[in-house]
Amino acid sequence: MNTLRRVLPLLLLSLLTLGADAPTQQKAGAPATQPTEEDLKQLQPGPQHELLKALVGQFDGDYEIFTAPDAAAQRSKGRITNEIVYGGRFLRGRFDGVMLGKPFTGENLIGYDNFKKHYVGTWVNDGGTSIVFAEGDADAAGKVITMEYEQQDGPAGTEPVRTRLITTLIDKDHYRFETFVVIPGLKPFTAARISYRRH
Repeated sequence: MNTLRRVLPLLLLSLLTLGADAPTQQKAGAPATQPTEEDLKQLQPGPQHELLKALVGQFDGDYEIFTAPDAAAQRSKGRITNEIVYGGRFLRGRFDGVMLGKPFTGENLIGYDNFKKHYVGTWVNDGGTSIVFAEGDADAAGKVITMEYEQQDGPAGTEPVRTRLITTLIDKDHYRFETFVVIPGLKPFTAARISYRRH
């Protein structure tokens, strides 16, 4: 087991290197490239991952959902449980609540990609069959993480919906999550605003 733990990061790094160098195949007989200390450091969590620890815990959420630019808010409640997983590399959030009058569950995974130099995240839920892949950055103060993604929200050939996800750390017991969408044919608007307080 200890041997596996030592070798696995090197194997992962080799796979990443292979992917990056695929167009230029290594010449036969050439010495294998050894990972440097800096290479191995890139596989470890860093200060950007520490920022995510502020969100660890169970939080109750008050939801405001907007289905159109001038629509009245539809209010509901839910709860999210956030935990750090995979050796401090990712924050996993599991949500349970009510959305637009129906039970709703979902799960996200957020981390910081040391190679891309951006925060990255995924989101899945029981209301659809898509996986959201978002990417973005934190502000200089480390209080706001803004991520963006595009998603096909209709039949093939329709223009994708662009969405911005904004997480604002208010204090150790409160944070806010907002989604801002750009839908073809409509003016951009805030589609959801969730105020979380520690349970």
